[in-house]
Amino acid sequence: MGEKIKKPTLKYVCLSDLHLGEEDSLLTNLYRKQYKTDPENPSPVMIHFKNCLSQIITNSEGFPEKKPTLIILGDGLDLALSYVNDAAMVFERFLETFFFEVPEPLFKEIIYIPGNHDHHIWETTREIQYAEFIKRHSETVKIPIPWHKSKAIPQKETDFIKSPLLESCIFRVMQRRKLSLQLSIKVLYPNFIHYDFQKNRFIIFHHGHFFEKLYYLMSWLKTIIFPKENPEFPPKEITNIEVENFAWIDFFWSTLGRSGEVGEKVEIIWEMLQSESEKEKLIENLAKGLAKKIDIPDVPTDWLEEKVLKFIIKLAISYVTKKLEKRIKDADLSDDFYKLLKNYLGNAVFYQIKDELKIDSKTIENSEIILIFGHTHKPLKKIKKIVPYKNWVKLYNTGGWVCDKPKLDPIYGSMIVFVDEESDVAGLKLFSFGKNEKPYPVEIYSSEDKPSNLYQWLSKFKYDEGVWINFNTVVQMAAQIRAAHLKEKYE
Repeated sequence: MGEKIKKPTLKYVCLSDLHLGEEDSLLTNLYRKQYKTDPENPSPVMIHFKNCLSQIITNSEGFPEKKPTLIILGDGLDLALSYVNDAAMVFERFLETFFFEVPEPLFKEIIYIPGNHDHHIWETTREIQYAEFIKRHSETVKIPIPWHKSKAIPQKETDFIKSPLLESCIFRVMQRRKLSLQLSIKVLYPNFIHYDFQKNRFIIFHHGHFFEKLYYLMSWLKTIIFPKENPEFPPKEITNIEVENFAWIDFFWSTLGRSGEVGEKVEIIWEMLQSESEKEKLIENLAKGLAKKIDIPDVPTDWLEEKVLKFIIKLAISYVTKKLEKRIKDADLSDDFYKLLKNYLGNAVFYQIKDELKIDSKTIENSEIILIFGHTHKPLKKIKKIVPYKNWVKLYNTGGWVCDKPKLDPIYGSMIVFVDEESDVAGLKLFSFGKNEKPYPVEIYSSEDKPSNLYQWLSKFKYDEGVWINFNTVVQMAAQIRAAHLKEKYE
């Protein structure tokens, strides 16, 4: 007889890149035989995922008295490529499914950490908090500069921030169902850090957009335009990173897609970039249009101007699309991505920990660092050496729930990351797009030298039968529908 595995008490369940409201998300329902969002009903994937997650959580130690916190790690609502009302309604379906369409709510609360596609949730939240702060301190003459980050290591309830949009979704669900359940959604940005003092272990939750150069665009331009000022790139403190780049992130990645017909065209352009033939058409149309409006010195004819502009536009688009991490056809992450990840973790996060906890540098350097992030839509587990930390840093990527390409690629998929009361971490890879053969693509990841109790407990579930097979089947069908639509539309 083998040693009995003790059930863990789950502390956090982490998901990211749900992209609720966007039709390419598997968690957004589509009308039958139509490629159109149906936000009034939960998607089949959402329902089947609830069945799987319920099996795990309800079997954890202490449930339902001890429930985990759900961490939505960025791009929960897609405010870049869908309308706010659609995203909000699909979020309501999410709340109903995981909190009310079960005998017992699966979570006690939600910690919401915005990313790039839902950055506007942070902007509205912090602006309201700032306005309330000014009102409370009306006796002082000087108004302080607005802040661009929250506490990463909350010590009290007021360190968390409320989002009017997310709170409104809860209120609507409660009103319709005539319920009085107290459900809290707490917003933090850009980091949430769990600190286990006894183990000297930091678990860092961050969406991952600040590991990509595109989201430092304004900081990068500053170094080009004002080279004599010797601006630091990349910035080493979170406040500087966000202050310099928040307007660009908020405009292009979290609001532009909702700008009426212009926003719809942005999504069409984005989809066209996924197809080589449509990308060529887009470049050609842009070049023709610009050649009629722009006179390039020393280029004698519109025909030649069109050729020059086509070359420049093609170069620019190739740079943008190739540099986007989620577009790089590699299961691992790029060197550029890891470079910025190391800067962010080794500088920005290091300084934030030191500032908030008031502990010495040596304690942080000798700590164990675990980073949980999303953004790339590529689920993976890695260990990396990152200065100034003495121990190997453990990385978990949660993947994503979006199928936005005409061909299914198994490097993309989704993973849940679990953290228990012992501060142990394990990743449960749920699916890979286009991978449906046995053994089923559920895999369990851990970075521990010795398998933790959490890892062993997760390994005991039967992922090749019952609700898990049903879930995998529904996921692959939903992905095929979305891929086929894009293929028919652009290839």
